[in-house]
Amino acid sequence: MMITCTKCGTKYSDDAPSCPYCGTPQDLRQQTPTYAAPSEYYREDSNDKVMGILSYCGLLCLIPMFTAKDSEFVRYHVKQGATICFFSIIYSFINFLLTIIVNVIFPPFYQNDIVGWVSNPVASVINTTLSLVHIFFLVLALMGISSVLQKQTKEIPIVCKITFVGDLIDKYVYKSE
Repeated sequence: MMITCTKCGTKYSDDAPSCPYCGTPQDLRQQTPTYAAPSEYYREDSNDKVMGILSYCGLLCLIPMFTAKDSEFVRYHVKQGATICFFSIIYSFINFLLTIIVNVIFPPFYQNDIVGWVSNPVASVINTTLSLVHIFFLVLALMGISSVLQKQTKEIPIVCKITFVGDLIDKYVYKSE
């Protein structure tokens, strides 16, 4: 009989002690993978989908945080969305400071009366590269929105490992220990 490894999806004989592709032991292959948490919390009759999507829209995560406290589905996504928002704001501040430092090190120069001040090309490349990191936060948010649209509570990579933002929300907003 052929079975499917839950970690990598490879099909192999159930006589094998582990997956031949990824090495997952036989006793672990029957467990539910950690990235696919159950979606039993989703309620069809509510506005969970809208509130879940708002959870990943930057500071708009505050709306479902305070208005949909009774939904476990929304609470799950609010914690992930708030974590993305928190680190996006922190990175924006760091990006702002680095942009100032780069522009001090590589100042703009005066070209002539027609063109005026021209940005230093080195500073422009560095500042643009620093700004491209925001795409990373956008991709994480889109992964969360995709999870909401699928009515699931999937953990977003990297974000699921950072729990202190969610713990603070639980403690101060949802008043749980």
